[in-house]
Amino acid sequence: MFELLNSLALDSIESSIDFRKQLAQERWKEGFNCPRCGCTKGYALQTRDIVECAGCKRQTSSTSGTAFHGIRRLVEFGKALKDFCLGNHISAAQYARNAGIDPGTAWTHLQKIRSVFASAPLETACVDVPCTIFKPALIKQSKEDELYCATSPKTCAQEIIAVTILNSSTESKAKLPASMIHSALSFLLSVFRGVSRKYSQLYLAEFNWIVEDRTISFRDAVAMCLRGHPIIRNDITDFSSPFLLRIVDTEFAGCRAPPTLKFGDSD
Repeated sequence: MFELLNSLALDSIESSIDFRKQLAQERWKEGFNCPRCGCTKGYALQTRDIVECAGCKRQTSSTSGTAFHGIRRLVEFGKALKDFCLGNHISAAQYARNAGIDPGTAWTHLQKIRSVFASAPLETACVDVPCTIFKPALIKQSKEDELYCATSPKTCAQEIIAVTILNSSTESKAKLPASMIHSALSFLLSVFRGVSRKYSQLYLAEFNWIVEDRTISFRDAVAMCLRGHPIIRNDITDFSSPFLLRIVDTEFAGCRAPPTLKFGDSD
């Protein structure tokens, strides 16, 4: 019964109820563990998709306390997660049309997925880049951008700027290649036709996965979401990207540039 997650055959899951059953098998594949008291004995309630702890009597669903918490359109969310694993990166507007769901719901789904993957450690070196470098792709500017532009002449994406390379062992000064900036700008403009300054780091987290050529199975992505913490809409709307945006250094790390993508809708 667990083969649906192991094979990416998500289309065969016809309802959120079926998906919840799959999530329960993945979450407690090594046995039930109560998130409140740690008791390993629980009883499944047949009338509801809930396990009741034999110790403290807390009732826990397969999605509570995870990144799946609060998602009602689980099948659609699962398909979006599957597309991310397969490298099919689209805007919220396109996803809403494909899935037949509300654009606001589609936007929340994709931002949750980006938040989960943004928390995963990168395998290669990163650089912290002033957000003004990405100004051509930012459809909403902030006051801090204006302050930076007033104090620094290096605001053009074609220029090479000095940044700090961050990795697990060294911290050194290096030159940021314009080609890497162009790759990131191409991604933000071709997939989304520009993004908001507020959420730019989440979109660049998605770009980092593409550049690193990371591959992950749908089952592993589901496991990442189950290990994660609840992400409610307010968590997303309260998010604000820092002035310095973290991005994989393609030339330093020897990673590939993202493929050429068709233009999509703005997010």
